[in-house]
Amino acid sequence: MPVYLLILTALNVNLSAQALDFDETKKLADAGNPIGQNNLGVMYERGNGVPKDYDEALKWYRKAADQGYSIAQSNLGFIYESGAGVPKDDAEAVKWYQKAADQGLANAQLKLGLMYAEGRGVSKNYTDAVKWFRKASDQGFADAQNNLGVMYKNGLGVPIDYAESAKLYRMAADQGAAEAQSNLAFMYANGLGVTKDYAEALIWWRKSADQGYAEAQASIGVMHAYGRGVPRNETEAFAWVSLAALSNKDVAEIRDVLEKSLTSEVKARAKQRSMELQKEIEAKIAAKNARK
Repeated sequence: MPVYLLILTALNVNLSAQALDFDETKKLADAGNPIGQNNLGVMYERGNGVPKDYDEALKWYRKAADQGYSIAQSNLGFIYESGAGVPKDDAEAVKWYQKAADQGLANAQLKLGLMYAEGRGVSKNYTDAVKWFRKASDQGFADAQNNLGVMYKNGLGVPIDYAESAKLYRMAADQGAAEAQSNLAFMYANGLGVTKDYAEALIWWRKSADQGYAEAQASIGVMHAYGRGVPRNETEAFAWVSLAALSNKDVAEIRDVLEKSLTSEVKARAKQRSMELQKEIEAKIAAKNARK
């Protein structure tokens, strides 16, 4: 399975926007408090406690950003990157991510690294991407650790180093990052930087799959199809791949290949099993979200 860079889209928020009181936040913002201005921008951006208004969100983010408040600078960068209420402008996004990253904000460092890795708003530069991923990774930021692992695995901006890649994936995987868990599983399945261990690969793919990560779900299916780390089981294989195909169109090709060799009985059992897996995983995700 391919290994991808994570594309992070979440906003930075000081406080839970749901818990913020609009009047109190507005009072702080009007008084020039940058935290209040940023949080007011979040409320307008998300429509929490006030009608959604991107123009107002942009206005308040900019007020806080102009005071040098790093979280607002990163949020302003995201507004321009995503084109939420403004014309999409990657160069402007990079400008604001850079300001926040220079102040040490890990999320902005990650986003700036992604812009360099993908050549959006700046010339593609893997060396600079690695630089910013590393800065965020050194702060324990799981998504940056995962992305830095990708760079080491593929030799992008650094020499290929499977052991370093696996180490970084594990650091992120231990924090619960689903993509990193899947990437670490890939390393175990292929013996890259670690001793080949199908059983260990399945453990990590299952952790990732239980968070709804389609690539991990498909990988479990492939392991069952070929009997790697588990007894060969066509029903289980097709069930997992079918589940993954619900949220990842690329997996549909794998599903279609498997389906050609299956009897109608196996397909019927797999369909039932896939529905059971879907309910089981949805319940786990719901329980996890309820604990947040």
